[in-house]
Amino acid sequence: MVNILAAPQGSGKTQRMTELANGAVGMYNGNVVFIKKDHRNTKDFSFDLRVVCMDDYPTVKSEDDLVSFIFGMSAADMDIEAVFIDGIYQLTKVDISEIGGFIERLNIVSDNCNIEFYISLSADPKDMKAYVNEKVKVLD
Repeated sequence: MVNILAAPQGSGKTQRMTELANGAVGMYNGNVVFIKKDHRNTKDFSFDLRVVCMDDYPTVKSEDDLVSFIFGMSAADMDIEAVFIDGIYQLTKVDISEIGGFIERLNIVSDNCNIEFYISLSADPKDMKAYVNEKVKVLD
């Protein structure tokens, strides 16, 4: 499943994602991963949460790179049950017009690896309703 947190830029999405991820540590039996751009505010995360800063992986720049990176993480740690991806537009070159394809690809990873995804992006939540189905949910 892919959960989308969409809101305008500067509305507190990162803080909300941090709170969701910290809360998820107790919800899942396996590991929870938080993917973010840089090392700022890493002290805000639970010790049990695996934080991955993409500045440490400069060759991961596109949607394909990120999906492959997540598959690789899953292959190395089959206990990953949830992945939070904060600020998808900052991490990859994916554009709002291409987000549907990215969501579909995350659903493939979700089905193959049994991982629940949470992504945040700067967009109007109403625009994300078009992607809602049994495998995609827009968070309030």
